[in-house]
Amino acid sequence: MNSDPDLCQGTAIHQIHLENEEKDENNSEAQGRTRRAAEEHKKRLKKSSRAIQELSEGLARDVNNMLDEAEGKQAGRCPYYVRRFEKEPGREVG
Repeated sequence: MNSDPDLCQGTAIHQIHLENEEKDENNSEAQGRTRRAAEEHKKRLKKSSRAIQELSEGLARDVNNMLDEAEGKQAGRCPYYVRRFEKEPGREVG
């Protein structure tokens, strides 16, 4: 066994360097996994947003069709239904 202090110190520094490289590599891998997970989450949110938008547009069309149908059946009473629908809290007629 060599007890040369410079050699021991050099070996220790090299070991620390190797450990730091390993930590950096692990950190880079973890950041990559996190980034990929965030990108996938963003894609799912966009897909959900599109689905909700399409559903909302479909419901708005259905409401308009129902109002048109009601107007045809009860010409004098339809404005009452529209006003009532508009006045309900949290609802919008578009």
